[in-house]
Amino acid sequence: NVELSLVLRTLARSGQFLLCGDSNQIVHPNFFAWSAVKSLFWRDAGALTPASGSDLSVLEVNYRNSRAVTAVANALLKVKHVRFGSIDRESNHLVRAAAEEEGAVTTLPDDPKVLAELDQKTRASAQFAVVVLRDEHKAEARRVFRTPLLFSIHKAKGLEYENVILFQIASSERAAYREICEGVTEADLAVDELRYRRPRDKDDKSLEVYKFYVNALYVALTRAVKNVYLIERDLEHPLLGLLDVRPARDASAVSAKASSVEEW
Repeated sequence: NVELSLVLRTLARSGQFLLCGDSNQIVHPNFFAWSAVKSLFWRDAGALTPASGSDLSVLEVNYRNSRAVTAVANALLKVKHVRFGSIDRESNHLVRAAAEEEGAVTTLPDDPKVLAELDQKTRASAQFAVVVLRDEHKAEARRVFRTPLLFSIHKAKGLEYENVILFQIASSERAAYREICEGVTEADLAVDELRYRRPRDKDDKSLEVYKFYVNALYVALTRAVKNVYLIERDLEHPLLGLLDVRPARDASAVSAKASSVEEW
């Protein structure tokens, strides 16, 4: 709130600003909460009142991702909701894909031949990026992929590529992602909207413990405009089953062409 108050007081025209945020994309340790933001305006309404009033609108349309990517991202939000309850009222919703592109979310085995084919197809294309969970996972990914477009979740946030390869996200933290799925069934996810539901036990801090892992995967998935390819050693991980991603035996369906110097 101190940062927001400072920035808003530097405005050339007081009250003319737009604040955007998404509680589902918090991957850096911070204290962001919509309730805290709203409290700031209630306490200091004279200096910080928006020009058009203090209305808060929820964007329920996804303008970036294909239908398949949006569906899997929504499935992850459902898992998060069932397991941990609602974060806040503003973030308690699924999104609708505005794109007509169907796209695909596919799992591929951690097989040397598959990885070699995938690398050969994508290393010269600026339309493919590789994303790992943490910076320390980059070294393993670099032994497989020669593309310079290799990012950890923290560095990938805010970026978008037509195709994204998620390398060992769940497999690198099997126990954490298994705990996120604990007690969640496919029947629990057969809903079209999220009902506002706070955790029964207010002392349960499970969401704080596992927030990075579930939010990081959400950010990683939604970097892709069209297709996501998940490379996992553990293809039987329960999270992949709950997300209902399509399995493939090889990379034959992956299509890529070399990008021009201008595109790079």
